[in-house]
Amino acid sequence: MYPLQGFAPTDATFNIGFATGDFAAWGQAYLEGITLGEELTNRSGGIRSRQVELVVEDTRFDSALTASASKKLLSIDKVSAR
Repeated sequence: MYPLQGFAPTDATFNIGFATGDFAAWGQAYLEGITLGEELTNRSGGIRSRQVELVVEDTRFDSALTASASKKLLSIDKVSAR
């Protein structure tokens, strides 16, 4: 799992990107934790009054898929790398 974490403010949301692929069981547990964090953050009013949106890409531990998922998260989903 290689989280591409960052915040890309839009009019209403902050996008958080997450790319997973290796060690599926670990990736699933990590994703569940991030999803819970997203839910709790949104329930408490978000970040600076903006809701958080989790954008997930499964890379299947493949370098080509990881590269394309990273490009998509950055260019299409507007997630900032951190």
